Amino acid sequence: MTNNSKELFEYYRFFLTPIEEPELPFCQQKTREEVIDDMFSPDKTYKFRSREKDYCLYIKQKEGSYVFANIGKRVKKNIRTAPEEGFKTREIEDWPGCDIFINLSNEHNSGETAKKGQLLLVQVNNVDMKYRASVLQNLASAINRDIQKYGFFLTINSIPSEKTLFWNVVKENEGKIKKITFSYIPPNLLDLKSSLENDLRSVAGEFNSTKVQISMENTDGNLTLSENNKLLKESAEYVDLGAGTFKLQFKGNKKKAISSNDTIKTESFVDTDITLRGQNLTKEQLTGIMNILLRK
Repeated sequence: MTNNSKELFEYYRFFLTPIEEPELPFCQQKTREEVIDDMFSPDKTYKFRSREKDYCLYIKQKEGSYVFANIGKRVKKNIRTAPEEGFKTREIEDWPGCDIFINLSNEHNSGETAKKGQLLLVQVNNVDMKYRASVLQNLASAINRDIQKYGFFLTINSIPSEKTLFWNVVKENEGKIKKITFSYIPPNLLDLKSSLENDLRSVAGEFNSTKVQISMENTDGNLTLSENNKLLKESAEYVDLGAGTFKLQFKGNKKKAISSNDTIKTESFVDTDITLRGQNLTKEQLTGIMNILLRK
């Protein structure tokens, strides 16, 4: 039971990119849906390292397209034994961490892909897990070791907060921008029907790429980024939905580069279904929690 008056969750999105894999002819082929279902099947565990620490994701429960999971970091601590044992010092292992709720559905049938398709919602308050974006990237690497033989590559990407939406950052720094770099995940979820998606799909198919980057630079620090430019408009929409990232750099060393990863969409919840939840949820409780989390 969390027993908090308020819970905070960060929003991430996962993508499964088709790739050509040399081992594929020697493996039993699986569809995209089968791979996703298997990745997040109950009692599945993924052990991995991040920033020199040991972590593990445990899939606790799955109901339809909704998943409840825990992620923990291995730590060792000393405790004192009972008086009868002479208050001796004993080392024990602990796995503090956080809860994660996942929507496996692409939401194509509901028409709400952009709002809630393939989301990971990560508990952030009252938990001992820093550098969550980095931890999730290393988790994706661990999962990829399992699934690449089926011809798929998993990417987990943060959804930017209002503060780091593309045009908000550009307008705030107009006339100071030296360089911009876009990193795109090949399209396999959003289906925005844009020229950018068509081009990225073509590039991914031809080069077997899992990420595509483009950069534009003006060495004098006066790069012009117009809202009327088609590439920028489509790129802004794409990365603002978590399907890629951008990074702005400035002339000189006085101003630090700004990235869409700098601040992550975070929502606060006071619903007792969330704040008073236990670690053993019924199907109805998990469905109710997911419906609340996906409303934002």
